[in-house]
Amino acid sequence: MRKQITPLKELSLGNEIIDIGDSAFSNTLLENVIIPNSVRHIGVRAFNCENLESAIFEDTSIWYYTSNSSFASGVVIPELDIADASIAADYLKATYVDKYFYKN
Repeated sequence: MRKQITPLKELSLGNEIIDIGDSAFSNTLLENVIIPNSVRHIGVRAFNCENLESAIFEDTSIWYYTSNSSFASGVVIPELDIADASIAADYLKATYVDKYFYKN
């Protein structure tokens, strides 16, 4: 008898994580994620998950988004309002799918 694999639906990252790479959890069945204070960068499409409903950022004070080209040129983009977990999930999965997220 084969053991059934349960898909990853919730994720709480450890405090040693600093960067989340491009497409790290893309196209998974992830529904909920907790982003710890230690994370400083989130790559393009890292959480491009259709089922993502909640993204809790432990540090909601100073997150920004940018494209690769504007990040390199130092263009400042307005900060994101990610205090609401469902709005933060929308940012990560769809609204800024081709953007990097970062905090100073």
